[in-house]
Order: sequence, then structure tokens, then C-alpha cells
Amino acid sequence: MPHASPLERALAERLGLTLRTLREERGLTQEVVAQRSDISRQHLQLLEAGIARRQSREPSNPRIGTLVALAGTLGVPVAQLVDDVFGRQAG
Repeated sequence: MPHASPLERALAERLGLTLRTLREERGLTQEVVAQRSDISRQHLQLLEAGIARRQSREPSNPRIGTLVALAGTLGVPVAQLVDDVFGRQAG
């Protein structure tokens, strides 16, 4: 399996920070966001940490369906998640 590039790691970490920040701004727990998004709390923890698996530490790469569900739960458009990852403001 090829190793992730520094860019892939940075993007995964930025997405994790965005998800955590939005969740905390809304006063939601990981359990609530995970349940409303139909994912496990562990999956959300990994996404917020920017990793796919604890053992491998490979960067996360969530499916679009997962991003759609999380964006809906957090009350933002999916585009905002992506824009935030690239350091831009959704507009």
C-alpha cells in the first residue's frame, strides 16, 4: 500500500479540525453528531483526528455520503467543509 503524501495528511487533519470546530461551536457531543449522521462514534473520532485507522495512522478519506450526512447534522453545506479544508471561506 503506498504511503500518504504530506498533502493528503494535511487535508485530512484540516477536515478533522473543521468537523471538531463546527461540532463544538454547536455544543454537540461526538455521540450526538455520530448518531444523527448514522456513523459510529469511533468513526467520527477518527475523522476528527484525521486518520482512517488508529494502527496505520493513514489519513482519513471519507465517502461523500459521510460528508453529506455530517454537513447536514452540522447545518452547513458540504461545500463549506471542502472550502474550509482548503483554507477558504464558503461563500
